Amino acid sequence: MGHGRLLPALRALAHPVILGLSRSNDAVGAAFGTGGTGPALSVATAVVVTAIGGVIFCELRRRSGSLIPPVALHFALNGAGCALAWSAAQRWAG
Repeated sequence: MGHGRLLPALRALAHPVILGLSRSNDAVGAAFGTGGTGPALSVATAVVVTAIGGVIFCELRRRSGSLIPPVALHFALNGAGCALAWSAAQRWAG
């Protein structure tokens, strides 16, 4: 499949998701806005933060000489994110 068919297909899949991101999540909508620039800013922020995380994980791997420290850091950050999400859900649930 050439680029002429692949890119429109990807755009068609991503378009509703990106446009609905700021409207469906109140926190994202409050931080970035729900207008035309809100979804673009939220996606750009996600890309930049992911790239920074990748650089940190790669540097940790390079300095330690092992995969265990970056994997442990990733696991700890994911666990903290889950704990915070659960805590927030409990707080707003009542």
